[in-house]
Amino acid sequence: MCATPIIIDETKLARIKSRVLILQGDSDIVKPEHTVDLHHKIRGSQLCIIPAASHFIMYERPELLSTIVVEFFSREPKLFDFHNLGHWARWRYEG
Repeated sequence: MCATPIIIDETKLARIKSRVLILQGDSDIVKPEHTVDLHHKIRGSQLCIIPAASHFIMYERPELLSTIVVEFFSREPKLFDFHNLGHWARWRYEG
């Protein structure tokens, strides 16, 4: 994908009806602008930037990733709140 980027048509992204969680490490090789753009194009998606992680979140932050994924799939969509994940999430969200 790095050599040949995959471009998905915006109209296809807009038709996604499933719940979507988009994860990215704060030191990821993927540009944050790309991830935020994807988040905006998939209506109702959740975006989570994982601190102290690259593109290999599952190896670098497995416990945190597990907590986030379980939280995402076990909550009602409107009730999902990253604030409940701990002090780092509040700091990151509230600045």
